[in-house]
Amino acid sequence: MAKQKTVQPNYAILFPPSGRRRMEEDFPELADEKEFRGLTRDEVVFAWYYGSFYANKKDNSEKINLCIKAAFIRADGIPSKTADEIIEYKKGNFPQNIYLAINKWKTFDLDARYRAKLIARKTLMHLEKFADYDEDEVDWGKRKQYTDTITSIIKELPGLIQLVESGFGVKEVKAGSSDLNLPLIDMWHNSQKGA
Repeated sequence: MAKQKTVQPNYAILFPPSGRRRMEEDFPELADEKEFRGLTRDEVVFAWYYGSFYANKKDNSEKINLCIKAAFIRADGIPSKTADEIIEYKKGNFPQNIYLAINKWKTFDLDARYRAKLIARKTLMHLEKFADYDEDEVDWGKRKQYTDTITSIIKELPGLIQLVESGFGVKEVKAGSSDLNLPLIDMWHNSQKGA
């Protein structure tokens, strides 16, 4: 009897790590995050897949295997980790710094980042169309107004993503604590408790 082949599910990655190894290109703020300092590129990629891309996957051993394959197995099939290290990873025994990086990746809102990238790409396409207009057919005032608008939107995207990921400054406040230095929304909620 022929051995039955198992079919591996295909996962679509809208914006995978560039070249699989350059996470800093997609996430420039990584250089400022202490959780990623001292990690190899492969370890950062592993943590990204585990903490973000496959975060909702229920089968942990399958998730770990997919992450190992994506991060530690080079295109030529040679692993970047030793066999013993791979075994430990498969058991779920990650180094402490990997756990820290995974937890940090969990704070990144990939959906908001993907949508921001799509907005940036769409903006580029619109600007390319502007370059192709015949000078006699263009309302230059409207063109400048539109260009200024989309340029300001693009400038605001990093700040908007940061707000989405940080919860817009909303944080839990223990009863009886001082309202000093609280975000405005927290002060408003505190003022509504007695109303």
